[in-house]
Amino acid sequence: MALSVGKDHTLRTWNLVKGRPAYATNLASRCKNLEMVVWSPGGNYYAVPMDSKLELFCIETAGVVFTLNFESKVTCLSFNQNLEEKKENEIFVGEASGKFSCYCLKSGKEIWHIVGSNRIKSLCTSKGYLVLGTSTGEILIYKLNNSKIEHESVTSIDTGCRITCLTIYETRPIAIKNEQTKDNNPDQIRKKKKSMFQIKNAPKDSKNCHKGLNYLDVKCTVRKQKWRVECSKQ
Repeated sequence: MALSVGKDHTLRTWNLVKGRPAYATNLASRCKNLEMVVWSPGGNYYAVPMDSKLELFCIETAGVVFTLNFESKVTCLSFNQNLEEKKENEIFVGEASGKFSCYCLKSGKEIWHIVGSNRIKSLCTSKGYLVLGTSTGEILIYKLNNSKIEHESVTSIDTGCRITCLTIYETRPIAIKNEQTKDNNPDQIRKKKKSMFQIKNAPKDSKNCHKGLNYLDVKCTVRKQKWRVECSKQ
């Protein structure tokens, strides 16, 4: 299932199996400018910013959980997932005024907010950190502590460009086993190797004999390349 919004003021739910819309909801009476729709990590909620307000929908009830009103336009949002409980519990909202806030999904009440000086263009969360991208090209990283935030950013960097979008790719550690299996045994590898050519009844040459194997020099007539051919022991 997928969701989309467009300039026709319509929220569409898509059936990805059949590749066509399942149903549509006209939001023209509630908003004239729909620019984004965001799924929660667990797929239980989705949020639709509508200019200076935001509506949160629940999949189970198929209705609006609550509506949040802001002083300026909502420019970005992101859900925060509790890693221990594996449930969505908070939603972060960035505004054009530079303010970004945290709200509880159950009650819809504000938990905290920070007022910045630059427009928030994008925000996302990762492993206990909140990452912001501003219109001046600055990336800010804040430390999250349960439902609280440190008001001073952990670090910041000036990208030198106007940020329009930001996302995080989380890497996972890869376990490397040092155990030596039978396939990694040098003796087993030698047995699996096959010579490029195999000549039966090859004449024995004492000069080229090495560990009971005979080696002959064979010249390729097509490209004039010289090959060393391993002959099986008779």
